[in-house]
Amino acid sequence: MSITIDDELLRDTALTEDDLKREIAVALFERHVFTFAQARRFSGMDRLAFEKFLAEKKIGIYSYENYLEDASTVKKLST
Repeated sequence: MSITIDDELLRDTALTEDDLKREIAVALFERHVFTFAQARRFSGMDRLAFEKFLAEKKIGIYSYENYLEDASTVKKLST
């Protein structure tokens, strides 16, 4: 699938195509639409660069919900 973004829109927002891809990736990651891996792939960044990008935006990778799920799994596995 391809998405076409008008060049004028990019000029008006002062975003590059790469900037826009990163912003979309982050927005969908924050809304739990994309997993970390999906967002990273969509952004075109390697894992460490994407982690740094998220950190600069003060977006955590590991949520409290993830912690609760992991703790529940560990508890189930240990019994």
